[in-house]
Amino acid sequence: MNAGAQDIPGKAAELLKAYTAQSKFSGNVLIAKQGQIIFQQSYGYADRRHNTANTLETTFRVGSLTKMFTSAVVLKLVEAKKLSLQDPLSKFIPAFPGSDSIKIIHLLSHTSGIRGRGTGKALPTLEEQVKLYQFDTPANMPGTTFEYNNFNYILLSYIAQKISGRPFEKLLANEVFTVAGMEHSGLDRNDRNDLRQAIGYQTNPASGDWEAVTGKPVETASGAGAMYSTLSDLFKWSQLAGSGKIYSVATYDLATKPVQGNYGLGWIINDHNGHKEVSHSGAIEGYVANFISYPEEGITIILLSNYGDTDGRRLSGDLRAIVFNEPYELPRQKVAIALPDDILRRFAGTYELNEHFNVTVTLENNKLFALAKGDNMKIELIPESDHKFFLRGPQTTVEFLEESGKVSHLFVDMQGGMKLSRKQD
Repeated sequence: MNAGAQDIPGKAAELLKAYTAQSKFSGNVLIAKQGQIIFQQSYGYADRRHNTANTLETTFRVGSLTKMFTSAVVLKLVEAKKLSLQDPLSKFIPAFPGSDSIKIIHLLSHTSGIRGRGTGKALPTLEEQVKLYQFDTPANMPGTTFEYNNFNYILLSYIAQKISGRPFEKLLANEVFTVAGMEHSGLDRNDRNDLRQAIGYQTNPASGDWEAVTGKPVETASGAGAMYSTLSDLFKWSQLAGSGKIYSVATYDLATKPVQGNYGLGWIINDHNGHKEVSHSGAIEGYVANFISYPEEGITIILLSNYGDTDGRRLSGDLRAIVFNEPYELPRQKVAIALPDDILRRFAGTYELNEHFNVTVTLENNKLFALAKGDNMKIELIPESDHKFFLRGPQTTVEFLEESGKVSHLFVDMQGGMKLSRKQD
C-alpha cells in the first residue's frame, strides 16, 4: 500500500486499528510534519482490569529513550566545563577496572568494551550498582567497536550525580525536563502513584493472554532506561533538542553524528532514502517506545506502547512508510494448520545465536516447543506452513531455513529479526 501526503492521518489510523484489533498494539502514536502535529491518537487500555482506556495524557515507560536525555545532561556538564568527553573514567571511579583507558565519550557512544552483570541486589543505589558490578572480560579495546551495554549509561548517571552533587533524578528534571517544558516526564519508580500511568503487559506464552508485568524495580535502570513520558512531552523534546535551548546547536550536531556504526552520543543516526534520521528505540518489561525525527523535513514519529510484545520496529517502519508515501502492508491474522510428526521432527534441535544464548526446539505430542536458554517455560510454535510457525499472542513469525536440503537456521522475525544457527550433532 502507498499513502499520499493528504492521506497520512487516515492511513495511520487504518494501520493502528488493524494492529489493535489483532491484539498486537496498545498505546499512543503521534506524527508531525513541518513542526505541526497532523496525527495523534490513543489505542487500547492503560489498565485492562479496570477498562481504563489509554488517552493522550497517559504516561508510559520509554526504556532506552532515556539515553537521549542522560546524554543531554552529560553534554551540558561538558559545555559548563565541569567534564570533558576525553576525561578518563579513572578521574571519577579510580577503582573501576580499565578505567584509565575508558573515556566519557566511550560511555556515551557504547564503545567502552565493558561487559559484565549487575549486583543481584533487589534495589541497589547508583553507587552500589557501580561498586558491585561483576565484570567479564572486555569485549574490545575502548573506542574501537560499538557494543550496546546499558551499564555505560548507569556509569554516566553516577558520574553526573557525583559531579553536580545532586541526585540524578533531580539533575535530569532541572537540566532537561524543566527547560523543555516536559511536565509529565521523570524517572519512574515501582511505587509511583499516578492515575495517568499505563500498566505494562506481556503475553503469557502458554495461553496467549496479556498479563500485567509484576516488574523488577525500574529504578535500577536509572539514566539507562527508567524514564516515563507522554506524547506531548516527547513532541516538545523533538522541537527543542536541536534548537539551541537544551544545549548548543553545535553540541546537538556532535551528539547526532555517528561515532561507531550508526550510534552517536545517545542517538541512533541513519539515512533513510536520503533523509537524515535521528532516533532512539526503547524496550523495558511491558513497554515499547520509539522516537524518530527527520530534522531537515520537520518530521517526527513517536510510538509509545504498554504491550511489551509489540513489534515496535515493524510498526514504526510502517508509520514511516506512510509518512514518506512508501509501500507497506497491513498486519494479517495468521491461521494455524496441522503438520504430521515426520515434518515437525525435522526442526527439533538446538539453535545458537552465540556462546551465551541458544534455543532448544523439541517435538512433544505432535507439537513443537521452543525453550530459550535461561528460561523455564517452553513456548509452543504453531504451524502456518510447512516451515513457518508463529507464537501465541503477538503472532511473531518463527521460520526454519534450509541449506542443501537440511534445516540450518531458525529465524525469529521481530524487532529486526534474530537468526540462530542449528548446532550440528
